[in-house]
Amino acid sequence: MMIIITALTVFLLIINPLPLIITTGFIALTILVAALVIKLIHLKANKIAYGLFKHEMVLREGLFWVSTTALPYTRLQHVNLSQGPAERRFNLVTLKCFSAGSGLAEIDLPGLNADLAENLRQHLLSQAAASHQLPATKLNTREHSTSVDDPTPAIERSQQDSHNG
Repeated sequence: MMIIITALTVFLLIINPLPLIITTGFIALTILVAALVIKLIHLKANKIAYGLFKHEMVLREGLFWVSTTALPYTRLQHVNLSQGPAERRFNLVTLKCFSAGSGLAEIDLPGLNADLAENLRQHLLSQAAASHQLPATKLNTREHSTSVDDPTPAIERSQQDSHNG
């Protein structure tokens, strides 16, 4: 960022035919806008919070417009870790959670340490796997019990019972 501002300054001072006061004002305004953008990015990054609960993950983010997203583990399909060039330089990762019925990431959690992100990913996947398991139910809902000695499969016995009854 500083290289761009320096190059712009040199260009405006040497090549620009405008008066020095206008050039200086333009450079000062450019530096002010750049500082404001950097400060807003920093403030926005500090306004990201997440929580892991028994049945869901919750993300709260926003500087001016705050949004809260809750993703139940039962809807969690997969979790990605992505890393851009700037993130790679600082060993940071963005965790992306995808839900059922959505092609886009429902939760984007940027700026995580790579080790923490991998641990969080494993935790979320294990929670999703545990929530997707169906509770054990009876295969045969009839009142009679099944004998181990009976060689007829339970489905055939069920069909025979329905024809007899």
